[in-house]
Amino acid sequence: MVLRCTVLLFLMLLLGCGGTDLGESLAIQGSVNQPVPQTETPTVISTTPVSPALSNQPRVNGTSEPNSEVRVFSDSLCTVFAGSGLANEQGVYSVEISEALIGGSEQAYWVQATAPEKSESDCSTSSVTYRTTAIGSGLAWLQGNLTTAPFSPSQVNQAIAYPLSWNQSEFDSNFFDHSTESQSEKLIIKQAGDYWVAATLPLEMLAGTYRPCVRLEIRVNGALVSGAIGQSSYIRFDGPTGNSQSSSHVAMLLRNLSVDDEIEVLLSETAGQDGSEIVSINSVASLLLEYVTPTRELFTASTTRTVADTNINGALSSFEWTQGRIDSGFVHDNGLNPQNIQLSAGTYLAFINIPVTSASTRTSPRVQLRLNGGVINGGQASQGYIRDDSGHNDSSIHWSGYFVANDNDILTVTSEREAGGGTVNIQPGQVGNLNLERLSSSQGVIALRGTQLVSGVDWNGVVASPVQWTQSDIHDTDLFTHSTLLNSHQILINQFGDYLLTYNDSMAGSNDRVSPIIKVQVNGVDVSGAESKTHYMRNTSGHDESSASLVFLLRNLSPNDIVTVTSQRDVGAGPVTPIEDAILMIIKK
Repeated sequence: MVLRCTVLLFLMLLLGCGGTDLGESLAIQGSVNQPVPQTETPTVISTTPVSPALSNQPRVNGTSEPNSEVRVFSDSLCTVFAGSGLANEQGVYSVEISEALIGGSEQAYWVQATAPEKSESDCSTSSVTYRTTAIGSGLAWLQGNLTTAPFSPSQVNQAIAYPLSWNQSEFDSNFFDHSTESQSEKLIIKQAGDYWVAATLPLEMLAGTYRPCVRLEIRVNGALVSGAIGQSSYIRFDGPTGNSQSSSHVAMLLRNLSVDDEIEVLLSETAGQDGSEIVSINSVASLLLEYVTPTRELFTASTTRTVADTNINGALSSFEWTQGRIDSGFVHDNGLNPQNIQLSAGTYLAFINIPVTSASTRTSPRVQLRLNGGVINGGQASQGYIRDDSGHNDSSIHWSGYFVANDNDILTVTSEREAGGGTVNIQPGQVGNLNLERLSSSQGVIALRGTQLVSGVDWNGVVASPVQWTQSDIHDTDLFTHSTLLNSHQILINQFGDYLLTYNDSMAGSNDRVSPIIKVQVNGVDVSGAESKTHYMRNTSGHDESSASLVFLLRNLSPNDIVTVTSQRDVGAGPVTPIEDAILMIIKK
């Protein structure tokens, strides 16, 4: 009854307008009620470029009805929009993703289309997955093995400091700029702020026998950053004993960088018997920078002395700290008990760099991180050996690693004599640096400890052997697969991406000039440049301890990749064993 009345009313309105007969009116009504045809469901075929690829803004390709509008989505219900475009007259489309993917991420795409004079299609049943190998957000990663020296650029122990030339670079262009062809020694900052920096310089002596050492320094706009010095690369090759390799390292926070600031790494000789020594980079040098967002919780501080003295090679005493950046979660006073840093509960990433100098024979201060007076697991650094011969009077001490704190825990860093007596000072005009970050959560983190290799307790074997990680402090099982019982030396990666690795150990040996080499491997292959070689122990004047530290970016890891850390003899034979746990942290960036 309702339908009949509706039809009669419609006819009356048409006739009331005049000139339209009943047949014509019925034809119009039929046309109005005819359903709009639905666009055929489009097909997704591929991406440009083919996955995986460096681009982080791919195009999604496929077929749809000719001249249809094609919309790309990042979910199977076609609700999360990712880009749009038009199919051509042959029904082929290629739509660019509107928002760049985060470096190292993987994303699947579906499409929906609307053809002219048709309703929108269903969401496609087909999809395509794309993975970008672009570097992670806010990161820059540079590598090279030559300096800009006009003569012998491969020799890095020259009297004049020359910048490293970076012939490989990957960077987030929102934060950095770099050219491998023009002024390749300079990394340009494009966004003001604070940046983590880590430089790694693996070295070998190609000629000579006596005591070369290479200084690595980080400069901003040509000026040395206070304390950004690595010079723990003492080499003493003497036939069947000694070391033919070493390394220099720096890891710290660069504060208050400005747009267009230029970052450089310079190398020079700090020691040598007669100038005959030739030292080169034996794999590749690396430089990592990471932009630190203002919401991250950091504490930085500098020091020139302990509570007891400017001589850091005496009885046990804590460094006094002058704070730099201090965020919520940290309590410190420059005037009252400046050695103490009060912490909030959490997991902390920490870096220490202390450039030292001495005119005394075979000195080597022992530095330790302590919570409430007790040394943290793996919290010792002692690679600052100084021979006081052949011009070798400068060295540096480095620590990189993690620890877990409770509310109101007090962190201190102590120094004491380990080897030869005499005065050791922080280099004049320089400072020691302490850098802390409280991680926002344990997501994306694995943190492990170990004291033995697969081959046993001796870390100075002829053949490289992996570290067994038998203690687990943090383990994000979504990102990492690891067992402390079965194949504990292997860390299995579960997700694509870039991963920051930090490592620290402390060793003891009672044979002349032993120096194990630490390397990182992925799937059993050495990662180029991921080495720390600062374990030199003279075994006289009480010098029978040393340590190694490493901060390194593992680029483009894939699911089922296996990360291991190995130790192996350089030249000098004799057992070397850990004083305490070696510690390893891997963080997905």
